[in-house]
Amino acid sequence: MTAPATTLWAQVAELDAAVSRAQARLTEREAQRTKAPRLLAAARAELAAYDEGVGGGEHDPDPPREAELERRVRELEAGLRPRSLAGGAPVDVDERAEARAYGARRALEAAVLERDDFTRRHAAGLFAELAPEAEAARAALEKAIPVLAAADRADQDVRRRARRVMDSAGIGAADLPPSAVRGWADDIVLTGIPLALPRSVIP
Repeated sequence: MTAPATTLWAQVAELDAAVSRAQARLTEREAQRTKAPRLLAAARAELAAYDEGVGGGEHDPDPPREAELERRVRELEAGLRPRSLAGGAPVDVDERAEARAYGARRALEAAVLERDDFTRRHAAGLFAELAPEAEAARAALEKAIPVLAAADRADQDVRRRARRVMDSAGIGAADLPPSAVRGWADDIVLTGIPLALPRSVIP
């Protein structure tokens, strides 16, 4: 969002930035929340594969490697706690990472609330600061729309004649590329272009 160089909108931009930072922190914390359980699952799978290989005679026991695999599993298990979710089988949870993710989520909610509260309290002033830009945007549309409308009419005229030749030459309609502004005239306002502001705040 590009903020106008005005006091209230500059403050909204700062609040938006705070929300973005809080969201980034939450994303990072959520990733950390699942990191240790995933590492533990991988370590257990590696130890199980080793044991299966020994049991199946695929390779001889390797005490140093076995000790390292067991140490890795114990180390990861030490930082996790089993937790039952919705009556299902217990899952390994990194409680510290869970707490940090929860804190990050609360921080994001607080940042969003602060921004929305500021916007609500200063709605009238924000609309007032937007008014000059709304006027400029309307003036630009009033200049651009007639030009675009004339270009569209010229394009449609060429297309009508091209389709006539295509029909005679046996060329399928799909061979004609679609208009770059197809459908725009269905909803466009050609006259009396309104301001891009709520009617209730326009004097």
